[in-house]
Amino acid sequence: SSGINAEYGWVFFYLNSSLDMTIQIKKLKSICFNKLRKIAKMKQFLTVKQMQQLVQALVFSNLDYCNALYYGTNSSCIKQLQSIQNRTCATVLSLKRREPKSEHIMKLHWLKVEECIKFKILLITYKAICGLAPDYISELVRYSPSSGSRTPSLQLLLSKTAFGDRA
Repeated sequence: SSGINAEYGWVFFYLNSSLDMTIQIKKLKSICFNKLRKIAKMKQFLTVKQMQQLVQALVFSNLDYCNALYYGTNSSCIKQLQSIQNRTCATVLSLKRREPKSEHIMKLHWLKVEECIKFKILLITYKAICGLAPDYISELVRYSPSSGSRTPSLQLLLSKTAFGDRA
């Protein structure tokens, strides 16, 4: 299966028996690169700002989907995800293939993939602490500003998950 249900536009998350992300990332790269090829054909009719909006809607939405699950994966997986963002940057700004992309990504005000993953986790944690996250997430995090210490304590309640007791 292709990873997207064409009728509804759903994106699925693929894992193999060893729970690594190689299949998911391979399918994600294929989906994103196909979209980028189609977007590149429209480049002559769009401004850079319009291109940026288009790739954020069509490419980054796939790249950001469940990206917190990529936390802790090996560096080769992160490099492959970063290659999607690099190709996206090159498409938007019409960069040459060998031209370094890091500075251009910063100029576009994009976080690198690894930074996006960490940001997503921090955002979910912040929302859980402030009571802005759904209950099933907020119940997993307990924040206790301890009076005797300078730094407050953050405890993740892993035992409340279905697999936490065995972990």
